[in-house]
Amino acid sequence: MNGRAQTLRWRITRGLILFQIVAFMVLSIVMLGLVFHASFSGVIVSGEAGRAVAASIVRDGDGVLVVRPNESLRTIREASPSFWFIVEAEDGARVMSGAPPAFALNMIDDAARLKAMDMRSAKDDPNLTAKFERRSGPAGELYLLVGGGAFISDFKATLLLALLVIVVPVTVLILLTLAIVPAFVRRSLNGILDVSRQVAQIDYDSRGRQLPSNDLPDEIVPIIEGMNEALRRLDAGIEATEQFFMNAAHELRTPIAIAQLRIDALPDGPDRDNLRQITRRLATMAHQLLEIERFRQGDLAHTSLDLGEILSEAVADLAPYAVARGYDLALEKPEQPVRMTGDRESLDRMIVNLVQNAVQHGGGRGTIAVRLDPSGIIEVQDEGPGIPFEHWNHVFEPFYRRNPHGAGAGLGLKMVRDIAQAHGGEVNIVDGSFGATFRIRLPVQQGQSTDQKSKKGR
Repeated sequence: MNGRAQTLRWRITRGLILFQIVAFMVLSIVMLGLVFHASFSGVIVSGEAGRAVAASIVRDGDGVLVVRPNESLRTIREASPSFWFIVEAEDGARVMSGAPPAFALNMIDDAARLKAMDMRSAKDDPNLTAKFERRSGPAGELYLLVGGGAFISDFKATLLLALLVIVVPVTVLILLTLAIVPAFVRRSLNGILDVSRQVAQIDYDSRGRQLPSNDLPDEIVPIIEGMNEALRRLDAGIEATEQFFMNAAHELRTPIAIAQLRIDALPDGPDRDNLRQITRRLATMAHQLLEIERFRQGDLAHTSLDLGEILSEAVADLAPYAVARGYDLALEKPEQPVRMTGDRESLDRMIVNLVQNAVQHGGGRGTIAVRLDPSGIIEVQDEGPGIPFEHWNHVFEPFYRRNPHGAGAGLGLKMVRDIAQAHGGEVNIVDGSFGATFRIRLPVQQGQSTDQKSKKGR
């Protein structure tokens, strides 16, 4: 067993089946009690006798009824030598076998007015116990009066009746329960399944999400209402926490700036350099926290813009910063605009963060290449030591830093991912021959690549 709880529909189905089985057992015990306490000491003619006789009556070439015993009739005759029967067709033709009693000859004359009858001997004379019934056979519709054998006891007849009345209906009911109840319960639980799908979609960014309570069973509504109240409390707590971090980051900027001024006034030496590095890291973290919160709280603009233009401006602004730290900064982009709908400020911040990340981890040498493809793919590649594969799934997590002693705050790549996803894109690390390569896919306007190819062909 895997320990997994059964679904509700199968629990309900199993409960119904168990109830039906218990009810069947109780009815069977009651029926058996009635059988054992009743005075069933007599016998009746089995229904098999009538079927065997009807199947053995045929007409010869002149239309006369004749008896051609089948295997069942021969077995009955062997077991009951005194077995007899009288058969009359609708046209009055008649045939008999054995030694019918006198009353049987009189009764068959009134066969057309009878439907079915069981006759039992008042004395201990089994020859007088008989059964009248109508049956169809090879000779057509027949009136049958059989007796003198093929007996079954009242006890056995009662058990057979119980089988027909209880066992067969209960078995059919259980099969119908297995076929119908799970589908019915599933349909009844559609509202719960819909709620479960919505719960699976709730994440950190799903603020203000409330679960619907309509079309749900009354027993489930209090649970949904409790979950909604919990979601409201979580939203309020997260909002308060983020507001606290934003306020703290904002308030830290002033003392950090003062500390930087005081540190700059210190005499040259290792201590001042270490303090400068610490304050730069604090300033970067405070700035990035503010940027992340402003991005989260702000509404993205949806304007048509040129990705190539954004990359050109960002590279131009960052070129002095990169060159001062030992890098060449190169830009490759198409001559024609690569247009998309998005927020210019946040996309610029995304490119700046990627280039700054390359400057921090590129080894202080080589070229940082920024490339734009007409399909909306942006790549930023450095010539540093690269990123080990085991770190690929973690570098976009907040505050994750491969080098705990580095200058980064571990928030820049998180913002890159958030901005890309907010624009319907994605960012990944790609395996290259050297260095680290970040690839961003953004949705460009339809027909962008086709338009550029046609323009280049002219």
